[in-house]
Amino acid sequence: MCTAWIHFLLVELRPVFVFYTSARGLILKLAVDAMMANEMANSGVVDWNDICIRNQTIAAKRDCVKKAVSEAMWRVSYEPYLTDPDCYVSHASGYSMVGLFHLSAFGVTALFLCISLLLLACNGARDFTSGQYLVFTWDLEKKCLYKVGAFAILAYTGVAIYMAFSIAAGHVTGASVGLDPMQMLHLAWTDMALLLFSAIALLLPCAPAFNWQSSIVENTEFNRSLFNLIKQSNDSFGQDITNAIVRAHLGNPEDIQELAPDLDINRLRADRGDDSEEESDGDFRTWRE
Repeated sequence: MCTAWIHFLLVELRPVFVFYTSARGLILKLAVDAMMANEMANSGVVDWNDICIRNQTIAAKRDCVKKAVSEAMWRVSYEPYLTDPDCYVSHASGYSMVGLFHLSAFGVTALFLCISLLLLACNGARDFTSGQYLVFTWDLEKKCLYKVGAFAILAYTGVAIYMAFSIAAGHVTGASVGLDPMQMLHLAWTDMALLLFSAIALLLPCAPAFNWQSSIVENTEFNRSLFNLIKQSNDSFGQDITNAIVRAHLGNPEDIQELAPDLDINRLRADRGDDSEEESDGDFRTWRE
């Protein structure tokens, strides 16, 4: 069973799914708010996505707009069409800014996923308890191909936010959102922050503090539960191993024996070389004192 692939998709690639969900939600929210502001001739700041509407006519109009925007998100251009008997959306043709923004986000997300899965396939790891899989994920952020995908997502995020404010400020000819920059910031600053943080998270390495690049670690099988398969990231598990190794050097080997019964920490230290071992001995003597 390829548990490494399951864990990689469900846990390790979680930030990229958060990115896409955030991007899609932000695009939908701004488009609905802008169209409702135009429809209602409302110059104030109203979040039409979350507001409780008691007027059935206005509620129906909001639902119509959300349906139209959701469909437009999958088109590069739009044509006049009828979504239901009482809901006319557009009387003109042109490029769909909503579609361009959304399909670009979908494209960079798909690119990143393809790159990441290709790298995992080339690595050959199949079991999420194997040291081979752990080392692969800890080293992933350093790979050039991975950085291409991660920087593509970060670049999209920066360009999309810049373009959104440029359109709101009226700097883009032929495009309008019906909101000024301050209204847009008020409505969507939390969504924009989540989008930016999820993009940055893909570029932040969090490698363990022990000698994880040793072949000893790569050939070790670790004890991990099914709960870890869907919940615990390899970065978090690496921290658990680091803490267990430190406690083992301080005379409490129970934790490392539970996590990795076959891991010989003395060989792991020796694999760093004589200088590193002497330095490590000095560090542990200091901790004991």
